[in-house]
Amino acid sequence: MSKRLTASVLSALAIAAPTHAEESTGLPITVTATRFKQNTASATSPLTIITKDQIQRHGWTTLEEILRNQPSLETSSNGGKGQQSSVFMRGFNSEHSLVLVDGMRLGRSSMGSADLSTVPLSQVERIEIIRGARAAIYGSDAVAGVINIITRSENSDHAAQINMNTGSSGYSNIDGSVKGNVTSQDHLKGGAAYNRESGYNVHPSSANEGDEHGYWNKSAQTNYEHQFNDGWALFTSGRWMQKQNAYDSYGSYKSQYTADQAYQASLEHQSDKWQSNWSIQYVDTNYLSGYGKNEDKDDATYKNYNDQTSLGWFNQYNLGEGWSLGGGVDWRESRLKDGSESSGTELDGQLHNTGAYSLVQYEQNAWTWELSGRVDDNSGYSSHETWRTGVAWSFIPDYRLIANFSTAFRAPTLLNLYSPWGNPDLKAEKAKGGEIGVEGNTGPFQWKVTAYRSLVADMIEYDDVRYNYYNIGAARLQGIETEIGFVTGIIKHHFSADFADPTDATTDKALTRRAKNTYKWQAETSWDKWDAAASWVYKNHRADINYDVYPYEDVVLSSYSLWDVSAGYHLLPQLRIGGRIDNLFDKDYQTAYGYETPGRSYYLNFAYQM
Repeated sequence: MSKRLTASVLSALAIAAPTHAEESTGLPITVTATRFKQNTASATSPLTIITKDQIQRHGWTTLEEILRNQPSLETSSNGGKGQQSSVFMRGFNSEHSLVLVDGMRLGRSSMGSADLSTVPLSQVERIEIIRGARAAIYGSDAVAGVINIITRSENSDHAAQINMNTGSSGYSNIDGSVKGNVTSQDHLKGGAAYNRESGYNVHPSSANEGDEHGYWNKSAQTNYEHQFNDGWALFTSGRWMQKQNAYDSYGSYKSQYTADQAYQASLEHQSDKWQSNWSIQYVDTNYLSGYGKNEDKDDATYKNYNDQTSLGWFNQYNLGEGWSLGGGVDWRESRLKDGSESSGTELDGQLHNTGAYSLVQYEQNAWTWELSGRVDDNSGYSSHETWRTGVAWSFIPDYRLIANFSTAFRAPTLLNLYSPWGNPDLKAEKAKGGEIGVEGNTGPFQWKVTAYRSLVADMIEYDDVRYNYYNIGAARLQGIETEIGFVTGIIKHHFSADFADPTDATTDKALTRRAKNTYKWQAETSWDKWDAAASWVYKNHRADINYDVYPYEDVVLSSYSLWDVSAGYHLLPQLRIGGRIDNLFDKDYQTAYGYETPGRSYYLNFAYQM
């Protein structure tokens, strides 16, 4: 088998193969690196793509499960499904990763980090993960990288599907979706889902014996696309979600509730020379927490009602001879609405941000080069400039050397600035860093090795003495990430190893809940009417803090190794029955100190597609 044929086979596997990963349609594109469609082979940052088929084959039921299996990503959770979780990319904090849905921002604008549970997993077509700062295009929060959750389907897709799941801890799910062309110019996709789990005691103590911290979640989404002609199209989307989950608060049973609705529209133009996108988005989120088992949501001690409006105009123009120019402007308003309060104290405030960016790209023969810069003007912290440059050189066929350097920032949130514990004098967090890597196709192996280093200054942290937020933190993130994909017989493999050193630069201590050594392996296969998948994750010990005592104590979380397996069988061409076992060997482990994770868990899935 030739090297080029081997590379094509490995790319088509869609097992998050490095850089050259392809979506399930076989088209080698990404829409995240530059906001427009781009061949993945020309991306100058490490890229992972997870497809809808891969999600079904592994039986993943939450976005947290998907992300924890990807290279250079770690997750921690205060228990099981429905509980508060964090995603660390390359050791950065959760709020340092920008999360998008179909290219538009996701999350509670006043809280900082994104709430991944607001996206119905049944609607996800693929997920693109770009590692490395992209603030020079996207602005604030794209410090560690970008996670783009894509729900948009191709106009050629026609399907109707119903899924039913049941599993351990009282888990159940039902969802349905339909997509297809209404007319030759109109494509419609819609779906709805309901999930629940009775749960278990996530933080057991003598005070909460017998409590079960479960959740329920219901969501719906609709996408509509109209093709005016070969060059112009309109895409619209609406998402609605409600979730309630129980949690433990110092031995007391408490609940929190989230209601989220998001609407977006984009007018798009595409020709051989010019791509353009005019977009608008509105997101409204209600978040309430701190009410008891027999209380109503109106009794919540914390109420956060916020919304966010975004406008954008983005362009890319092909100059020829390998050169292209890009650029655009965006405007975003975030505000806390009436009724927001914390323990009776009113929460109020709003922020406006206007950003403009430009991008130059060159791709010819063995060279790919990119230079981008952006300026943001914000009502809360004045202005900030960022830039990025990246280059890739194919020094011999099938082998590339890649180098990047960038600056990035994270803006203070509404609560950082205007809450009773906020500080209106906060500055934006600042980051700078670079990476160098090499990738290639050697025989049956497609591999990549990347070394990175980033420094973050003026980090926003809460001061326990002054009881306010201040720019007092600093971090040093460095490490080496490796990936390799290959095939043995009918089994497709992807292995990654991450060697990281995420450090608090002010104390020289390891950042909490982040491992220095992480190993991951995924395998997939299919034959006749069967398909199967397996995944393995190993994380060594991590630092953490025991918040159950005061003064707080430094603790160490033990290393652990987890195996998950799944298999499916097509009883009929349209009917698939699947099973999944999480934590196959029933390991006892924690990702957050004091919070119990599920033991061995079983799940059964029925999927009928028409």
